[in-house]
Amino acid sequence: MNIWNCLAQVRCSQGRHGQRVVRPGLVHLGLGVRIPAPQRGRTQHGCYSTAQHPAEGAACEDRSHVFPQEERHTVRSSCLPVDDTIELKGLLESGQLELTLVDHHVLSSETQGLRGAVVEVVDHHPQDPAWHWTEQNVILTTVGSCATLVANQVLTRRPHLLDAQVAALLYGPIVLDTACFSAAAERTTELDLQVVAQLEARGAGSQKWEELFSELLAARSDVSALSPGQLLLKDMKVASGIPVPGLPILVREFLTRPNVMEALKEFCAEMQTNIVVVMGLHIEGGVIQRDIAVFHVAAPEAAHKLVECLKSSTDPVLQLEDVSNLIPGLQLFKQLNVKASRKQVLPVVRECVVSKQ
Repeated sequence: MNIWNCLAQVRCSQGRHGQRVVRPGLVHLGLGVRIPAPQRGRTQHGCYSTAQHPAEGAACEDRSHVFPQEERHTVRSSCLPVDDTIELKGLLESGQLELTLVDHHVLSSETQGLRGAVVEVVDHHPQDPAWHWTEQNVILTTVGSCATLVANQVLTRRPHLLDAQVAALLYGPIVLDTACFSAAAERTTELDLQVVAQLEARGAGSQKWEELFSELLAARSDVSALSPGQLLLKDMKVASGIPVPGLPILVREFLTRPNVMEALKEFCAEMQTNIVVVMGLHIEGGVIQRDIAVFHVAAPEAAHKLVECLKSSTDPVLQLEDVSNLIPGLQLFKQLNVKASRKQVLPVVRECVVSKQ
């Protein structure tokens, strides 16, 4: 999950000339943007946290699970700019841009031109062989939540930034991403638990894990105000050019929405692809359900090969069971191995695409 919902530079104030300045300095989301600005003869850093998200001008709406965190900790949504509100290209050309990639290490086709500005990568997804960052500071570690890595870096490098408010904003995503430290989900690592303990020592954790998890899960799952197109963009990763949206509902429920066929086609056109893999998730009462769908536009052979790769995968074994549906070009499966998250499925998709090229 993108940590757009976790930390979000919690102090937002007006700069001397009216510009928005977000503090403190070392907290990044999808793209962390460090913009040097001369002030009184020395260089300061205004740090804007942005969500790397192409969502139809409605990024805040798409991140519905942000708002319980914002409201409880009095973070204004105006403190959370998305990347299309900052002229990144101009800053790049003037040599004023430094980026930290968080919760991903693969740039999209729209952002590949920013590669030269990347100075650091913080991610918990498996290494994409096509995207080795050799000259940057890279933290690529398997943990339950990328918020764990962000918190660990702040604890190590700038611990004075972690007051109770910031600690709580980091704490929530870790609880959510690890499914409340569920043994059944098998996402929690020792580092997750160590960081959570340190955040609790700094004032987070006033609410029981189970209560906080239920509240955040309900907010994430409440997608009633989102269109099918917004849902596909809400939480998306890309593996070797194949978009892999993750839904907070099951795909079978998504397919009951009006105009879903048109939304899938428009999504493929926007992403310039003929194939999309959609993954669904539902958690209730500690029970996890997953399903997965492969949709294609005029690419039946490629879609069939991708389905075969998913079915025959041994790491992980997905245990896919066919589910009938009425959408032309779409194959839907119940995923019986609920421990296999999108983080484990992305390399399967990637390797399948590479092996077929």
